[in-house]
Amino acid sequence: MDRERFLRRLKSDPAFYERMEKRLARKLVESVLSSAVAYGHVSVKGKSVKKTMEEFRKYLTIKRIRSLPLLFAIDHTSTLRTLGREFLKKGQLWIAVVMYATWVEHTLNLLVSIGVHRRGFSDVTVKQIIRDVSISAKLSWLLPVLGFRRLHPRHGETLRAVAEKRNEFLHYKWPYRANHSDAEIKSLLTQADKALQYLAQYKSRQTLQGRKSHIARAAR
Repeated sequence: MDRERFLRRLKSDPAFYERMEKRLARKLVESVLSSAVAYGHVSVKGKSVKKTMEEFRKYLTIKRIRSLPLLFAIDHTSTLRTLGREFLKKGQLWIAVVMYATWVEHTLNLLVSIGVHRRGFSDVTVKQIIRDVSISAKLSWLLPVLGFRRLHPRHGETLRAVAEKRNEFLHYKWPYRANHSDAEIKSLLTQADKALQYLAQYKSRQTLQGRKSHIARAAR
């Protein structure tokens, strides 16, 4: 459903409006709960859905809600991965690399943000680290320094290779070759798909204590 049709139906169909309202409320609760878990304010480890929500309610008091600014940002991360797959199917391999590598960078930067905030530092520090530390460093020593497990070396190396390929394309730095076969980049993209899946699971385990589905159930 496109945007105009969605808005028309929202205005003309009360039942549809009510469903969307409930869905939005559930998504908002899930997002806030996920953030509370990721940033270390609420623990879901070993807890039932009921216990999780009890702890969440204790954390999210009326006083806290009133004291927190309500800020919004559009997160394109999941879209990037989807676009990468679509471009790969169309045979536009270099564009697929750009989408995949940007998804990796977004995911790593989210992990950096969570790790730095868990240690009590401000957004200013987060932005400086994200700006000053290379992707290669984020894939190797930075995550363990911030308290996360080390990435699997094989997947880490694949993600680094994808980032390097993106830089070749974006900064016009690719090497000249006698034969520009697509075999190399196709092979890298095949490995990258598995590495991206690994990184998504890694993020869930390291930030949501491996209980993403549990948090979604609690938000309902």
